[in-house]
Amino acid sequence: GLTLSGTVQAGDRLPETAVDRASLITYIRSDGVLEHHYAFQASHTSQKTLPLQLPAGAHLLAFQVDGVWSPRSPTVSDSQGKLVIDLPVPFRARDEEAPAPHRYEVVYTSAPPLGWLWTRFEAPAPSLPAAPAVFQRLWRLAPEFGPLEESGLRRRPGPGEGASAALPSFQAADMLHPAPAVPLAWP
Repeated sequence: GLTLSGTVQAGDRLPETAVDRASLITYIRSDGVLEHHYAFQASHTSQKTLPLQLPAGAHLLAFQVDGVWSPRSPTVSDSQGKLVIDLPVPFRARDEEAPAPHRYEVVYTSAPPLGWLWTRFEAPAPSLPAAPAVFQRLWRLAPEFGPLEESGLRRRPGPGEGASAALPSFQAADMLHPAPAVPLAWP
């Protein structure tokens, strides 16, 4: 057999919470208010709550855990102008081989930035005890808004977008004007 001895350094320990993936979808509403939907999957947590720090000026609207929207507000504290919410971690009998992850979604708003001719919208991601292994950010713009800079943007097809194999692909410039109404054929 093999026997190992020594002390475990703080950097050698596995984090108590692992965030497998996270996504932040920010909707820019017609009134300029930013509505954020932050969804993530966390596992390996041994605590009863999971702290999530929202960006400065954010207002919590709702949250869900494992597909169930909570009827009550979580414990909230303020840290340097930033909202910290303690999300509940549901109890599950642990399977040491493969602990089941929990799925969270937090919906919050932030005030629109001030601007006259143009406005720069920013949406920093909330902070978790561990950085997500994979992070995706999406923006959904109201029809009257469009990006000033097109580099690095890619339009995603979706319902009502009129995207099909017979049509040319959308470019970032297409976000500046509405897409043509094209009937879609569904199987």
